[in-house]
Amino acid sequence: MGKRGPKPTPTAILERRGSWRANHRPDVGMQESLPELPACPEWVSFRGRQVWHVIGPIVVHLGLLTKEYVPTLGLTVDALAVYVERSEEAAKTPFCYETENGPKEHPIHRAADRARAEMRKWIAIWGLSPADVADISRPAEKEVSALDQFMAHSEAVN
Repeated sequence: MGKRGPKPTPTAILERRGSWRANHRPDVGMQESLPELPACPEWVSFRGRQVWHVIGPIVVHLGLLTKEYVPTLGLTVDALAVYVERSEEAAKTPFCYETENGPKEHPIHRAADRARAEMRKWIAIWGLSPADVADISRPAEKEVSALDQFMAHSEAVN
C-alpha cells in the first residue's frame, strides 16, 4: 500500500505563514521550541560542528528546534559536512580514468552524488529548501525615521 501524501508542515512554519491550521492542530507531546542554539553534541564531526553554527541559528529562528530534535540537527549537519568534504575531493579529481576496458567514472564522484542525495533528504526534513521557505513571511524591517537617520549621520560625522 502506498504512503499517504506529503508530510505535515510543522506548526511553527504554519504560524509564520499565517495559516489558520496552526491554531487548529493538536501538538500533543511536542515541546516548546528552544530560544537559542544549544551546544553541539560531542559526537558531531569537526566539519559538522562548523556547519552547526550555520544551520542551527536558521532552525532556531524558524522555531523548529526542540530538545528532542537536537540529535536530528546533529545528523543533518554531519550529512552536510560529508557532502562538503566529498564535493571538495571530487572537484580535485578527474571525472574519468582509463582502464583496460575503457574510461570509467572515478568512485569519488559517485560518493559525492550519494552525499548530495543524503544531504537533500536531511534538508527536506527541516523544510529548508527554497521551495519550503518561499511561503514563510519574513519579519518586518524596523522602520527608521528621518530624525533617527539624521541623528545617526550627525553622530558619525562628529
